[in-house]
Amino acid sequence: MLRKLTSLALASAAAFGWGSPAALASGAAGKLVRSHEFVSGSAPETNVSPLDAGFTCFNRYLASVRSHPVFSVGRILDQTGKFSNEASVGGFEVTQGLTNEIYSAYGKFTPDFNVVERTDTEIPNFDIGVWKQQLLGDPNEAGQVDPKTGQVIGKGLRQYRGGQILADDYYITGAITEVNYDIGSGGLEVGVQNIGAGKRVYSMSVAMDLRIVDARSLRVVKAVSERKVLHGYETKAGVFNFLGQTLINLNAGTKAQEPLELGVRATAEDAVLRLVGAVLPAPDGTNYGATCADYAARAYGYAPAGDPKPSREAALTPPPLPESALNGATLASAK
Repeated sequence: MLRKLTSLALASAAAFGWGSPAALASGAAGKLVRSHEFVSGSAPETNVSPLDAGFTCFNRYLASVRSHPVFSVGRILDQTGKFSNEASVGGFEVTQGLTNEIYSAYGKFTPDFNVVERTDTEIPNFDIGVWKQQLLGDPNEAGQVDPKTGQVIGKGLRQYRGGQILADDYYITGAITEVNYDIGSGGLEVGVQNIGAGKRVYSMSVAMDLRIVDARSLRVVKAVSERKVLHGYETKAGVFNFLGQTLINLNAGTKAQEPLELGVRATAEDAVLRLVGAVLPAPDGTNYGATCADYAARAYGYAPAGDPKPSREAALTPPPLPESALNGATLASAK
């Protein structure tokens, strides 16, 4: 029996291209690694979000907005307190980069949507420190002129002038505040004469509390509490029986869950649409950002609890613009 198992192992090694111990010792292992073709996935591509349609919708509205305030982002932290020491999980349960995701959400607005950096100022702070010591060179600036020869000597120094750094009008801040596991689960499993099948479903949720603040007065213009429920399922089927004197043990199944981090991003982008819409309302006070966020959710296949699911054609139809935008009137911001 041992001889058969040894022969089977050697045959398997040969089938997979593995050499003998002597061949491995002679350097064949290095050749195997160098010639290995790794499994490849898709090419790098733009990260698609369930709320992309909402930004396309809101950009139609932005074309009619006269005012262009400047937006920024504060430090948005993970305040869920969820941390795992398990090797399979490895650290924080949710992303620590929500601030960056909101900057990316700003980038989905029209090109004339003004955004300034307020989170990572390490580089400009360093530059200004070196500039104070007259050490920060700038090839776009002329060097000093030697009074005797009239020739330019040295390299030009970076010049910082009053009003050069753009002020922000509004900024978004807040935190991820909830991660709730297994808020609902259920399943069914059936077995008849050692033949069985089953299915299990489960849900979890993530939530965040964000607000948009007037940078001049520090007045909180609007605050939102956004939640996203994520679903998962698992199916399985199996056979455990004898066929004559042969034991058959066969199992198969599938398992899938909505990505947690994509759910966090979608929730943040939904909040961004509602918050930006709050400071750029239509003349009648309509928050068109909220209208576009609801449209994007339905177009993606989400439907608020209790609402009848619309037809596919109705879900993909963008909401009408406010009357003032349709008439060509310009809309002022809330400032």
